Amino acid sequence: MPPLRSKVEVGPVIARHYDFFMDFTSLGYYSYLIKRVVDKMDIQPGQSIIDLGSGTGRNDCFIARKIGLDGSILGLDMSKEMLRLSRENAASRIPMPSLRNSEVDGFTEKHKQRRHND
Repeated sequence: MPPLRSKVEVGPVIARHYDFFMDFTSLGYYSYLIKRVVDKMDIQPGQSIIDLGSGTGRNDCFIARKIGLDGSILGLDMSKEMLRLSRENAASRIPMPSLRNSEVDGFTEKHKQRRHND
C-alpha cells in the first residue's frame, strides 16, 4: 500500500519552483510582503520562533535578521522537499541562528491509523 499524502502537501516538483511561483503570481511582491509582515511583528533579538508551514524557509531568512545569532527558529512543514529547500536556503542566504526543521507527520499518522482500522 503506497504511503498516504495529505491533499495540501507540496510535492518535490512544485516545491523546487514554489518561490518562483509565488513571485510570479504576486507580480514580484512576495518577498516585499513577507518582509513587511515580519517587520510588523514584535520579534526581538534572541527570541525563539516556531514557523508553522515554514515552506522553503524564505520567511525564516527575514526572521533571522530580527532574532540574530542568539535566537532560534523551529521550522515545521509537511513536505520533506520543502524542509530540504529550507535548509539549503538558510545556509546560502545569511548567517542563521539555530535553525531546526521537522516534518509535521501527526496528520499523516492519524490518517494511516484510520485507514488501517477501516
